[in-house]
Amino acid sequence: MRPVVLRGYTAFSREDAGRAGAALVRREGAVRVKRSTGIGGRGQFVVDDERALRDVLESVGEDELASVGIVLEQNLADVRTYSAADAHFEGFVASRRNYDVVRGTDHEGRPASGVLEQSWRVGGATGAELGAIAALRADPEVLRVRARCVELYGATTTAPPGAAIHYDGVDPRVGRLLKYTLVERHAHAR
Repeated sequence: MRPVVLRGYTAFSREDAGRAGAALVRREGAVRVKRSTGIGGRGQFVVDDERALRDVLESVGEDELASVGIVLEQNLADVRTYSAADAHFEGFVASRRNYDVVRGTDHEGRPASGVLEQSWRVGGATGAELGAIAALRADPEVLRVRARCVELYGATTTAPPGAAIHYDGVDPRVGRLLKYTLVERHAHAR
């Protein structure tokens, strides 16, 4: 996996996170620190020295570190994110297709890429997965479905017709949020 993931660590104590982060700062320059409790890119910090790293780590409680950990990884610049694992990993087989591939440049300007959002938890694309399963079970003649889970932020967001709305309100951490799943049925058996 080393060639396709960003250089980094997961730590479950402040001491381990400090050692791992300091090693990455010395090697990579800027390091991305990701709280496991962060949602949709929130709870992430970019640090470029050990003092900034200590400040971020001090803001995370010991209980959170011990129970869910924290991720420290190489930070990329000029980033583009692709959500098409099949296009990047020919022959890749998995029950879940929620692998985001990020491509950018490292601190020396070299191209780098990695796999993000493994999301082996309820959340993320779970609504799309459940919507796809429901559509296939409801009509055994359907050969293929395309399902997507969408999060929209801001006061003027609306869901398209036929969407299954999971949340439509004000989240205390992110503000106005609309989350829905849209399922499209394709190709019936003959």
